Amino acid sequence: MAGSHEPAHVLHELTEAGDLDLLSAIFARLPFKTLLAASQVCCLWSQASEHLFQRECERKGWKPPRRPRGQTELSSFRPWRSLFFRHACRCCGAHGEFIVRHAKPPPPGPASSDPATPSVSASKHSDSAHHHPTAAAADKPSSTKLRAPQKLQNPQKKLLVSNPHASRDLWFLLCLQCTRLPGVQLRLVRLNACVDTVGITGSRLGCREQDRSVKRKRKQERSGRRRGDQAEYTA
Repeated sequence: MAGSHEPAHVLHELTEAGDLDLLSAIFARLPFKTLLAASQVCCLWSQASEHLFQRECERKGWKPPRRPRGQTELSSFRPWRSLFFRHACRCCGAHGEFIVRHAKPPPPGPASSDPATPSVSASKHSDSAHHHPTAAAADKPSSTKLRAPQKLQNPQKKLLVSNPHASRDLWFLLCLQCTRLPGVQLRLVRLNACVDTVGITGSRLGCREQDRSVKRKRKQERSGRRRGDQAEYTA
């Protein structure tokens, strides 16, 4: 194979030649985080990585449904990759636990009300000749409704949804470790996404302080049991 030996050029030449065996051998050495992105580059790369997704799904015990519902042309063409996407963490490829959904759009504010209803400022200008000064003073408190809502001081609050059985459709899954990464949390905020606080297996998305307190409590209980056993032994 003539030409440059840089990885990008080698992959380009293998793709142009349609060599599935060499592409599959290269993809087999990639972590699943990179393989997830590589399988979406082109149809040839998706075909070369399909058996890798099949092997990983069979190793983890993920089986395709006998009667798939709502199956698209892409999912029927690459069933094992679609199965892997439905069960694995979208960031690292591990077992996905927490569901990520599309967040509800914010409710329309008072400023974006029905255009048929006149605004406060328009009513003031139209009826200025017939308004009494006391009536104008009475209209002033209504202007406070047009203030912009204050921003959340902690944007991470937008990520959490307490109801795991929400009506919004499933988008993708994340594992517990990836939900704690600052980069992943920032990206979820930008995508206007929500993460269920209760996982698929019932585990809860708690903070690290809670995990440390639970570990500390268990350690104290074990040390108390040991002291009790030693006291009984000496008695």
